[in-house]
Amino acid sequence: MADDLEPGATVDELLEAVRRADAGESTGAREILARLNHRLPSPPGHPHPPLLRAVAHIRDALLRLLVTPAPAAASTTPLDVALKVAAHRALADASPTVQFTNFTSTQALLDALGTARRVHVVDLDVGFGGRWTPLMQELALQWRRAPVSPLPPPCLKVTALVSPGSSAHPLELHLTHQGLTRFAADLGISFEFNAVAFDPLDPLPPTGLSVAPGDAVAVHLSVGSGVPSAATLRVVKQLRPAVVVCVDHGCHRGDLPLSHHALSVVRSSAAFLESLDAAGALADAVARLEEYVV
Repeated sequence: MADDLEPGATVDELLEAVRRADAGESTGAREILARLNHRLPSPPGHPHPPLLRAVAHIRDALLRLLVTPAPAAASTTPLDVALKVAAHRALADASPTVQFTNFTSTQALLDALGTARRVHVVDLDVGFGGRWTPLMQELALQWRRAPVSPLPPPCLKVTALVSPGSSAHPLELHLTHQGLTRFAADLGISFEFNAVAFDPLDPLPPTGLSVAPGDAVAVHLSVGSGVPSAATLRVVKQLRPAVVVCVDHGCHRGDLPLSHHALSVVRSSAAFLESLDAAGALADAVARLEEYVV
């Protein structure tokens, strides 16, 4: 069935359903989604074309929104969280785009931080912490290659600024902390992790955020949800960072109209899935990434 679909027409159908849902025409939107549900794979997955798989994921998400517009309390289990964390950590091995962004952002950090012994990263979108493992490796390499010996190991501190509206399960932060701490211990470097509540709409600075004298500061700023708030920019300015790194995969433009947002997600998700297929990722790995990342 999916092989007979014209991808462009299928995307147009999906966007029409999104437009109707946004206009309050839920019945018409569900009718279109029901047709797509009959014709597209469910659950979507390899070997169907990446664009059709992306459309199927957005279709499923929109169906859930229309069926249960006011979701009940989250029933995520610890096993669900552990599987989600494992899938995100597998991204660097499976996705060439993530490998590229990790490499370029790590190089930008190293260029700006130089030979600093204490690095303090303030992360406004910590996720599962995967972007910091390459930096840890490079700091450990610099330490071992240093001409002056013995030097004390470098110290990396990561402060995660967590929004009160974040959908992340509390266990996710714990597992992120645990995983990064274990990785740093294996490398023999010093590591600290701290989570600080931060409301990007609150004009007051976040309580608990401080920088020690001598720390080289870097900021990871999420730009995926639109223009950063004034409070966010104030915090960045007060930190006086040596470098600000922004990595945007183009999937989370919450400031766009819903139909434009859906099109952005379809395109970004299709490109991501195509990169996995081109890299020869195993089908099982792709299935896990589709379920827990896409």
